Amino acid sequence: MEKETVRYYVIRERIPEESRKEGLFYYELRHYDNNWNMYVIESEGVLVNFYGTMVCDKEILGNLEYMERRDLRKKFNTIKDKSLL
Repeated sequence: MEKETVRYYVIRERIPEESRKEGLFYYELRHYDNNWNMYVIESEGVLVNFYGTMVCDKEILGNLEYMERRDLRKKFNTIKDKSLL
């Protein structure tokens, strides 16, 4: 079975609700305590260890509360796309 493709971009800041584009999906990212280069994609806002915001052209979490960065690439073909901002 072929993986679905998702376009995404990560920005190292919070994107306020009023600045978000309709039709896109926004996820806050949380970094690990011991590794700032690894992050978890969260379904809810991040209070501690905020890493940035991921903007996607498709829903990626479904019913999950979070997804590890490495699992995103296992589940989807990913294309980095700055035009989503």
